Amino acid sequence: AFYPYVSLDSYVVTEKVMVQGNIFTMTSDFYCDDDWIGWNSVDTRAPSDNDKTYGATTYAIRYKGTSMVSAWKYEYVRGEINPETGNRDYYMKITSRSLFGKEKLSVREIADDEYWAEYNEEDVVRYFPASGYKEYGDDLINQYDCGYFLSSTPVGSDLVTLMYFDPGLAFSNYVATTYDEYSVRLFTSGIKVLGDFGGGALK
Repeated sequence: AFYPYVSLDSYVVTEKVMVQGNIFTMTSDFYCDDDWIGWNSVDTRAPSDNDKTYGATTYAIRYKGTSMVSAWKYEYVRGEINPETGNRDYYMKITSRSLFGKEKLSVREIADDEYWAEYNEEDVVRYFPASGYKEYGDDLINQYDCGYFLSSTPVGSDLVTLMYFDPGLAFSNYVATTYDEYSVRLFTSGIKVLGDFGGGALK
């Protein structure tokens, strides 16, 4: 499990990922700032127009030792009020930047707003809305608070890997697909930033 908002700083973490059908094993370093806001604080904290990020921000140097070595930033972000629903949108924003062939940096060195404000033309940004999920086909559960996204092909007869996040943590795990419906995200080659909040449900 990966807990970006609440875990202690972690270095030389072994990860195994599949990229374009190929499996890679690499090490990564994670650093979490200390401005964490708990789950219940999302509703009770007074909103501010200048305060877009709820919870701590986690930074990482991932794919170390490979040509995909890159800097990562994970944020739980408070969006604008949706005029169609009257609710405020929340989402996880993930930003990555290639470090291949560039100056070697530590994860502490990228945990800085100035670093991400400069030379960001090639950054890849993805938004995962807190779209909730459906259980037994009923109404959406935890919409605007939590995100549940299918992250890989099914495992066995009724399991699938799921990426979950809320204001306090994020992780991946295996879940049953028999009764629940989760979101999927579809990315098109060549598009670097997807900011819409459309989410499809997959059972």
